[in-house]
Amino acid sequence: MLHEPEASSAEASALAGAERQAVLDAVAALPRRSREVLVLRYYTGLADADIARTLGVSRGTVSSTASRAVAAVARMLKEES
Repeated sequence: MLHEPEASSAEASALAGAERQAVLDAVAALPRRSREVLVLRYYTGLADADIARTLGVSRGTVSSTASRAVAAVARMLKEES
């Protein structure tokens, strides 16, 4: 059984910081439009229709771009581990 550090431990904080940085690095490696869609969706909380209007693209483009971007980030994180 793996030892899980307590949530308030320094080790847990360091691991969370490293994981957060890995995600930020992966997002930074994406093409500009993919980064824009992810930031608008997950950071600002905009709905796909609002993102589409903001970026001047269709709602379907927002949806497919987000899907591909999330998959790319997941692949990068998996390769890193």
